[in-house]
Amino acid sequence: MRKTYNTYKKSGVNMATADKLVKYISKIAKNTYKKNTESRNFKNIGSFGSIFDLSKLKMRNPVIVSSTDGVGTKLEIANQIKKFDTIGIDLVGMCVNDLIVQGAKPIFFLDYIAINKIKLNKTKKILNGIVKGCKLSDCALVGGETAEMPGVYAKDKFDLAGFAIGVVEKKNLLTKNKIKNNDIILAIPSSGIHSNGFSLIRNVIKKNKVLSPFLKKELIKPTKIYVKEINKLTKKKLISGCANITGGGLLERIVGEGVGEDCRRGLLERSVGEDCWRGCWRGLLERIVGEDCWK
Repeated sequence: MRKTYNTYKKSGVNMATADKLVKYISKIAKNTYKKNTESRNFKNIGSFGSIFDLSKLKMRNPVIVSSTDGVGTKLEIANQIKKFDTIGIDLVGMCVNDLIVQGAKPIFFLDYIAINKIKLNKTKKILNGIVKGCKLSDCALVGGETAEMPGVYAKDKFDLAGFAIGVVEKKNLLTKNKIKNNDIILAIPSSGIHSNGFSLIRNVIKKNKVLSPFLKKELIKPTKIYVKEINKLTKKKLISGCANITGGGLLERIVGEGVGEDCRRGLLERSVGEDCWRGCWRGLLERIVGEDCWK
């Protein structure tokens, strides 16, 4: 009687391919390490846990700030147009932009990739984007996980999650308690849509059956990483508070009681008129999702 052997490979999980990927990650992650911060004696990639040497940060009362996020359904746009080399930048950006608004400097990052089947070319492109995002954020890629999950994800489908850790001197932590009436509100331009609202965008594209080359280019633009700009401002103590505008954030999260209403009134009446929100939303939605949508 012939024996039947059950193996990971037969179940849809290729350990040999996964090992090749780990070696690749270990190689490219070194490009994110900084001298005098991470010891090259630590072997983070492939170990059980990741190590980061905090002793050389020279901080008196360090506070750890953490953030986790994903890219959402922008991944479906990447799949649709088969462009995967920038989606990793989005992943890093969505995480580190939440750290810096609290005054923290990102120090390291971990990623989680869940995928139907590891295709080295595709997965390497995703990882290259993550490394680029880490370099833009001045933080180290110290580890992660790639999970091959046949039966959970359909063919070619995948998901990304990121985990970022930052550090800030306790006295320099940005909180809403520092914000007061008559503070000046400044905005830094975005690079585009970033990584929010893509369920709505994809629905509009599906209904209108249009995805032009121009639209593809605009939609896949990576999330802008604001680390260098904001950290320069916080280092010089030039800002009292900061908000990462994704699904809201300015009035909801960082202004204290008694300040929010003044901010709204000041923004609407003094800057652009009392009907600003109606006109702004109408102009935005008519151009993006059709003239009747905003109603």
